[in-house]
Amino acid sequence: MSSLSKVKHLKLTDWSTPIQATGLLGGLFMGCLVVVVFGLEPIAQPLDYHRFADARACFGLANCGDVYSNFGFALAGLYGLWVLARDRALFGPEQKAIKALFWLFFIAVTAVSIGSTYYHLDPDNGRLFWDRLPITMAFLALFPAILADRINSRSGVYIAAVAIPAGIAALVYWIWTETLGAGDLRFYGLVQAYPLLCLMIVPWVFPTARYSQSKYIYSMVGLYGVAKLLEVFDERVLMLTGELISGHSLKHLVAAVACLVVVPMIRAGARLPQA
Repeated sequence: MSSLSKVKHLKLTDWSTPIQATGLLGGLFMGCLVVVVFGLEPIAQPLDYHRFADARACFGLANCGDVYSNFGFALAGLYGLWVLARDRALFGPEQKAIKALFWLFFIAVTAVSIGSTYYHLDPDNGRLFWDRLPITMAFLALFPAILADRINSRSGVYIAAVAIPAGIAALVYWIWTETLGAGDLRFYGLVQAYPLLCLMIVPWVFPTARYSQSKYIYSMVGLYGVAKLLEVFDERVLMLTGELISGHSLKHLVAAVACLVVVPMIRAGARLPQA
């Protein structure tokens, strides 16, 4: 084989084995953790975070736009659960772990509608904890489900077993520090940012997929990015829409659509022939 052919056939490090995958993801996490601990000062929750652009009441509820827009999460979560319960042929017997993680994801998405509604009825830090808890659970169920599909089921289960308690601990730590008068959001931020960072590189590093095809992953990440922008420009969106709907309310709806993308992602994988 010529030198040029050797270069063409040269393969980067194979990260597909569980040990190598754990090393890569663990190393990336430790790098992010070092940045969070040593590179950032503690970040308190700004009190003006709870002052949303659309505080109008309707049908007897305060902040009704931000409250009623949570219906999108209920629809996405319940629809996903219905699809999983109705079509038992979506997953084979060897994919029980992946199926269980998707079940957990849709349960958490459904719970987001409850937690976010509770928060927006009377926004404060105490209620915000119950808003963020199911969001954290959804993130940390979907991320291991994708890894279980692209690496192996055992790796996904192990990561979920570590990530979900860690995510809850990060939230508990945040609310505890708020009660001390020195809130620290750094670790909650890590819980959100790390899975997103991984999801952007996972399709390159672990290209083999069945239930987590790349186009769906990037669609979800893109929609999540749009949702965050709508959150940032909450008041401006309200003005641009003639006070019809605020950026935060639209954020809920766009994020719910991102969750719905998981359904066609699963169905696309089920249509592929079994290996």
